[in-house]
Amino acid sequence: MKLDFGDRRITIVLAPVDMRYGYAALSRFAQERLFIDPDGGGDVVVFVGKHRKTAKVIWSDVCGGWLLYRRLHQQKFARFMAKLESQTVLNFTADEVISFLDGKSKTG
Repeated sequence: MKLDFGDRRITIVLAPVDMRYGYAALSRFAQERLFIDPDGGGDVVVFVGKHRKTAKVIWSDVCGGWLLYRRLHQQKFARFMAKLESQTVLNFTADEVISFLDGKSKTG
């Protein structure tokens, strides 16, 4: 499957999220805690599970909301660290996010 996030802003959530959440709960999480509106069409939000083996990606287009579920068989999703007291921002291109969802680190 070829994913095309277009010109949307991509956010990878650093804290683990309950993978039982569906689109509505993840969207609400993004709106209430991250001040990101995935239903607005301009954002993609990537959530990773506690054990870093599963991820869910939410975004919307003109037809409705998308929820992509990805489970890795062997690898784990890369772990990114950020200092809570700083305004650390990690920038990713759409290709880097696709590589991330394939279990590769940002640098490789």
